[in-house]
Amino acid sequence: MIEDYNTLPEDTFRPLLKCLTIAKSNIDGLGLFATQRIEADTELGITHIQSEALQELNDYKDAIKLHKERNIWVISDDGLKASLVIATAIGQFMNHSDSPNCIKKDVKSGHKGFNKYIYLWTDQVIEKGEELTVNYKLYTINQYDKNI
Repeated sequence: MIEDYNTLPEDTFRPLLKCLTIAKSNIDGLGLFATQRIEADTELGITHIQSEALQELNDYKDAIKLHKERNIWVISDDGLKASLVIATAIGQFMNHSDSPNCIKKDVKSGHKGFNKYIYLWTDQVIEKGEELTVNYKLYTINQYDKNI
């Protein structure tokens, strides 16, 4: 599969950089892998685009319920606002690791309706065939939210 993807004409649109591919992961489902050595501190592209707050919430329980119903939403730290998050091809296949080889960097956006782009950067050298991973936290349910 990697060879087929890399033999596309140079002017063909590619949702991933030539140094990346998607393959079966030992972590979970499919993952993002290096097709060649990638140096440390390399920007690999946008993983997610986050909108401005679109929905006011009554309390943290509403936030968790919304997140469970529609997993494309992110909840503010205070649990009172919800924003839409769109994952790119890179973002869809990033797996979690407690010892990641990549990091995410937030960049504020000047585009109306979207307030943040999240970029993926290598945190160390990644060898050909190695899975790219990040450390991420989805959400926490405290003792008061167990009935949701």
